[in-house]
Amino acid sequence: AAASASKTSTNKKTATSAAAKKTAVKKTTAKKTVSVKIKAGRDYKLAKALYVRKGPGTKYAVKKRSALTTDAKKHARSGSKAVLKKGTIVTCLKKKGNWMRIPSGWIYCKAGNIVAA
Repeated sequence: AAASASKTSTNKKTATSAAAKKTAVKKTTAKKTVSVKIKAGRDYKLAKALYVRKGPGTKYAVKKRSALTTDAKKHARSGSKAVLKKGTIVTCLKKKGNWMRIPSGWIYCKAGNIVAA
């Protein structure tokens, strides 16, 4: 009886682990297929919180929250760094590679970070 109980608990662990892996794969696949064509003059919604930088790249510093536009400050996380909250609507002024110029600065607009508004 002890041997069969041991096998049952092992099978449950394996089944749970397999289900977790299957879910993780679906989530990863879904992110890869989400792609939005970025165009200047259009509005987009942030799918996650994003830093606002001084230029189009990670070599540029993250702006201070105080340097954001008045409207952006309303949608920024509290703290000293400029981080726009998930769900914020932004207007694209220009696109450079995977970076989008918005009135407050630059954000990284790879697939999964933004969606059509």
